[in-house]
This record gives sequence, C-alpha cells and structure tokens, in this order.
Amino acid sequence: MFDLTSLIGWGVGGSTFSFDETISVNTNNYVLTTQMTNAGWDGAQPVTATVTINAGIQVEATTTSLYGFRINALPAGSVVNLFSTGTIDGRGGAGGSAGVACTVAAGAGAAAGDAILVEAQTGVTINFNNAGGTISGGGGGGGGGGACCGRLFAAEVCQGCNCASNGGGGGAGYGPTGQTGGGGGGTNCGNGACNICNPGAGGSGGAAGAAGGAGGAQVGGCSAGSNGGGGAAGNAIDGDSQITFSDEGTINGSRIN
Repeated sequence: MFDLTSLIGWGVGGSTFSFDETISVNTNNYVLTTQMTNAGWDGAQPVTATVTINAGIQVEATTTSLYGFRINALPAGSVVNLFSTGTIDGRGGAGGSAGVACTVAAGAGAAAGDAILVEAQTGVTINFNNAGGTISGGGGGGGGGGACCGRLFAAEVCQGCNCASNGGGGGAGYGPTGQTGGGGGGTNCGNGACNICNPGAGGSGGAAGAAGGAGGAQVGGCSAGSNGGGGAAGNAIDGDSQITFSDEGTINGSRIN
C-alpha cells in the first residue's frame, strides 16, 4: 500500500526507536503505531518518528469509523514530527434515503468521519508543519426528500389521496470520493388546480468539514412522509490539543480535544 522511504534504527544506548517515513502514494487509514510495529518497534520504547506526506498525496479514511491519520498513545519521551504538503481527509457521510409513497419518512443523512485522531498522550511531543497541506473532516450526508400524495379532482371537489411521488435521495458528503451533490426530486404528481403535489428534493451533501443539507419537504400534497435531516460534519482533528503546529496550512472542520 505504501511507497515510502524508511530509515529505521536504534537511538543512543538503544533506548529510543527511530522511524522515518515518506508517504508518496495515496494511502488509506494510516496508523502510525501500526507502521512502526511493522518496522520492528516493540511497543514499549519511546520513539523519534518523522512522517512526511508529499504534495498531491491523499491520506484518507475509507469508512466514517476510521481516520485518515491516527496516532495512538505513545510511551512518554516520544517525539513525532509530521510534515504534509498533501491532504488528509475524513470519510463523507452517505446520503439519506428518499421518502416513499406518501407514508414512508425520508432517511437522515449519515454523519461524516474525522480526518485525524490523536489519542491522549503523556509526556509526548507532536510537532506538525502543514504548510501547503490540507486537513478536512468529511462532509455530512444530505437528507432525503419527503414524498407526497396529490388529490384526485372530480366535480370540482378534491377527492382522496391517490397520486404518489417519491422524494429525492440525499447526496453523499465530501470525502475520498469527492462527491458533494444532492439527489434529484421526484416528478410532480397531478396537473389540476387541486391535485398538484411537489415532492422534496434530496439535500446536498456537506462540503469539507461541513454538515449535510436537510432534504426538501413536499409541497401541496394531502399526505406526506417527512423529509430527512442532514448528517453531522466530521472533525478535522480530534486531539488537537496534543499537537503543536508550526504552520497550520488549510484546515476544514472542527478541532476538538
């Protein structure tokens, strides 16, 4: 998966594990401790680690439960130096399902995932130079559009609900796929003064680090399933207080903990 240059060895007195990696191909779900373990780290020694993400390279999560880049807890005395001119992305949330046949409510857009997770550290230094780089939480999924039913028109009296139109599906949020568009609405139902029914369009997927849009509500129907809400945005960084930035570059989304 990785095309990288590594310089791995022991520090003075054999007390510190040294790790140096350059990521030069697109990479999914990067976990620093996993990479160091694969290179011979015993999991107990303090580390001096340097990771560089080259320009144009995407380090990204494949699901909303994973992270583009993750640093697990490290032994006290460890130092991590990160350099990025590429992008680190969380996964976008899926769009909500469309409302169906007047009575089935549309689905809400799914919440997006975070770009970076840094677990709580004690006595660990993490330095980050993101000059020219971008960190983006995933965009929340758009909510589904509400369905509607129109009335039949007879003898100038609106009759029962007999004409159904489904709502539009929600759009996927920003993430590795880069999808940001919302789903299209269903067609209008009926064509008389009494029976026109307009289903709701699907909500747009959220931009990088932004929530998804709610699905549209139906207009003019005599019965309807409700529209779906937009999904929450993913965080750019969870564990921000653990990091010292020399240059923040571009960061899209919230920074917590």
